[in-house]
This record gives sequence, C-alpha cells and structure tokens, in this order.
Amino acid sequence: MNVTILGLGYFNGITGYNIHTQYFFQALRHHFPVLEIDLQDTQRTIKKGIDLWVSSSKENPQTTHIIVHINQPDRINEYLGLPGIHIAFSIWESTLYPGNWLENLKKVDFIWTPSHWGEKILRENGVPKNKLGVIPEGVDTHQFNIETPLLPALTQYEGFKFVHIGKWEERKGTDLVVSAFENLFFDTKDVYLVLLCHNPFRPKFNIEKHLNQIAPKTKERILSINPVKDHQTIASILRSCQCAVFPTAAEGWGLPIIEAMACGLATVVTNYSAPTDYISPSSNLLLDYTLVDIKSPLFQSRNQQWGQWAEPNFDQLKEIMFDCYKDQQKTKELGISAASLIKANWNWNNAASKAAQFIQKRCTAASIN
Repeated sequence: MNVTILGLGYFNGITGYNIHTQYFFQALRHHFPVLEIDLQDTQRTIKKGIDLWVSSSKENPQTTHIIVHINQPDRINEYLGLPGIHIAFSIWESTLYPGNWLENLKKVDFIWTPSHWGEKILRENGVPKNKLGVIPEGVDTHQFNIETPLLPALTQYEGFKFVHIGKWEERKGTDLVVSAFENLFFDTKDVYLVLLCHNPFRPKFNIEKHLNQIAPKTKERILSINPVKDHQTIASILRSCQCAVFPTAAEGWGLPIIEAMACGLATVVTNYSAPTDYISPSSNLLLDYTLVDIKSPLFQSRNQQWGQWAEPNFDQLKEIMFDCYKDQQKTKELGISAASLIKANWNWNNAASKAAQFIQKRCTAASIN
C-alpha cells in the first residue's frame, strides 16, 4: 500500500524540537514521500501546504495519508481536521502530564514517544498501550563524531575541560554542575568548565551575575558561551572537551547527552528517564538518584501537583567529576566506547526505519479498517 506523510513541526532552529523535526523527517524521506510544514512559517505559507495536502488526499484515495505531529500537544487541535491518520510525537519529562496535553493526545490515532520510559509514563497517565509506539530520536553522526574539528576559541585554554549543555534551569541541573566544579577545583588551575546554557525563557537571567554568586572562586575558569547559530558549532564545542556532565532531573530524550557520547566524551548522566534507553555502565558514568515531588510549576495545575522527577546524588557527582579529572586516560577510553555505541545504534536512519516499520504494520491496517 502506498503511504505519504505530512510532517508538522518546528523545522527552523537548533532547539531539541527543531533538530528532531529536521532530521527525523529528512530520514523518513528514504521510506515515504514527506510534505513538510513548518509551523513557524506565515499563515499564508502554512495554508498553502495544508491545501496541497487536502488536494492530495482527494486525488489519491488509495494512498494512506499520515500526519505526524512533532510539536506541543496543545497545538494538535488546530490540525486534527486534516484528512488522514494522525500520529503525535510526545516528548515530556515529568511523571504527570498536563491535563490539556493528555486530552489532545488521546484524540490522535497513535502516539509515538522516544523511549520506553516515556511509554511507561504515558500508560501510567491512562493512554492505552495499543495506541503507543517507541520511536527513538537519533544523532547526526556525520556532524557529531570523534573526528569533528575542535573549536579554536576553546583550544587556547590548555587543560581538562568539563562541558554542560542545556538551558539553565532546575531540571537540567546546571546549578549542580557549577557548584560541584566550585567545590572541587577552586585551587586547580588546569581544569575548566564550558557552559552553553542560555535560556530564552528567562530573558532577565544574567549568567555572569549568577556565576559571581555561586562560583566566586572558579568563575574565571568557567567559560560561558553565547548562543550559537548552527548545530555544527555545538559538535565542535563538545569535541574540544573531555567530559560532559548532565545531572538531569528528567529528559524526554536528552539530545546533548547522546551528542556528547557520539563525540567521544565520557558522559556523566543521571540514570533515569529517557536516556536509560541508550546509556549503560559500560559506556557512561551513571548518577544514582531519589525520586522527589516537583516543586517548580511546570504547567497550570489546580491541585499544585506536577508529578515527580529525579534528584541526583550530589556527593556522587563530585566524586565522579574528580575521578574523571584524575584518571584522564580512563576518561578518554570511556568516551571512545560511548562513541562506538552511538555510531552503531542511534542515528536518525535507525529512528526512521523503526517509524516506517510501525507505519507499515499499524497504520496501513488502520487505514484498511
């Protein structure tokens, strides 16, 4: 049976949503025709794409038309009237879904989520198993690999470099990374911490001012990088460092984590949520954690409940970071092992192949029925 795809999402940019949308649909083109609509475009451009899709469904009734949404679930309602089978990608970090998100997700025909942890959370939130599919994200191993060129702006700093990437917020554990670095290396001159942590959702947050408060002894060796304009620069930043640190509370996927692994960095990461699909003791430095109630309001909640996430072990984080610095050969070997694992198993073509298998098995049957 013939299949054609409408890809709805945020294509333009370098956020996790942008990268997922760009690379997933690009890889899916190897299996099916894909009409892409960037929801950041003008309403006129979006309407042109929708009109083309509606015409195609009328002119080709024997073709299975499938709409894949990679966007916030609160926007799904806008496009549920389009003809075809609707699949929504759900990427979330808490054990509790916002009520309006859950209502919209239940309206689509199928829900994809990148990890088995994500599938478990959806089931615990009342979504039937027969609506779910685990379709991983991936990494562009042509850009992110152990041969990626270094960033000249960082190579001038001679010494061991830790790196942390992700918008500065509680969930990413940025304060934990900086505090651990301050505690461990206040009198060690040949070690640096590289941060790419701009948070566009906190426009008044001043990174330099905050570093003055929480890292007064090491702030001169904390290299805060301004937002970059292309994804390749992120790869070069990673390759210029030796150890990536992600004491995350929860991840819907964790793109910087898997990209750091692909670049051959020893990667410290909380052993919880979506990354547990691709991390392991043989390739990563895993942090223990305790599940705690979320206190920061993630969404509107009448009962002031936002679910749970992990609180990583801070003392263990410090021990691991210190060991990485002291035994740099072992750190290097661990990174090489991680790069091999990612290159073999976690590229975007692998993700698209799993999506294609799901479509052929589940969506074509739904179309017939």
